[in-house]
Amino acid sequence: MRDENPSNLPDGYTLDLVGDPCVIVLLREDETVVARFTRNVDPQEVRRAAEEDSAAGRHSWAVSSRARGHQAAERRGDI
Repeated sequence: MRDENPSNLPDGYTLDLVGDPCVIVLLREDETVVARFTRNVDPQEVRRAAEEDSAAGRHSWAVSSRARGHQAAERRGDI
């Protein structure tokens, strides 16, 4: 089970609350791991980690690579 936007995470970030019962995993849209937290983490800390990751441009490549894939599919006529 993933909570799509707890703590008002920036777009493109989710939490994996199921993988390990003792750990909350912050994921990018492409499901790469940004950070892991213990269950008693302050939600502000989770949001801050996502915001810092986003500000550093670490997840922008996922969006741009998906856009490139979409453009390639359009050229092939798949879309």
